[in-house]
Amino acid sequence: MKLAKPDVTVLHPGPMNRGLEISWEVGYCDNAAIRTEVQNGVAVRMALLFLTLTGGKNTLKTLIKNGRVVDPSQNLDAVMDILVEDGKIKKTWAPVLLKQPMKCLMQPDWL
Repeated sequence: MKLAKPDVTVLHPGPMNRGLEISWEVGYCDNAAIRTEVQNGVAVRMALLFLTLTGGKNTLKTLIKNGRVVDPSQNLDAVMDILVEDGKIKKTWAPVLLKQPMKCLMQPDWL
């Protein structure tokens, strides 16, 4: 890290073999984004598994709560809710934050 530029980002797909592949100091430095990379990697692998199992023909509507949306063309990097239909993003919006916890849960089919 002494030779690296100050704004360098340290990445590793995980799990880290601390002390052999990567030192403790580098793996847990302020510039390490390893936990975020591992978390995003899990989501990507889940999506690939889903597409593999469905043959890539997603006819479902899927709502992803608190997903990370990154769009460099719009300078966007935010946590949003994402609606996916037929394998395409149909809509994104900021997640609704409740001021108080919900006391009951109602499903549409319960009505």
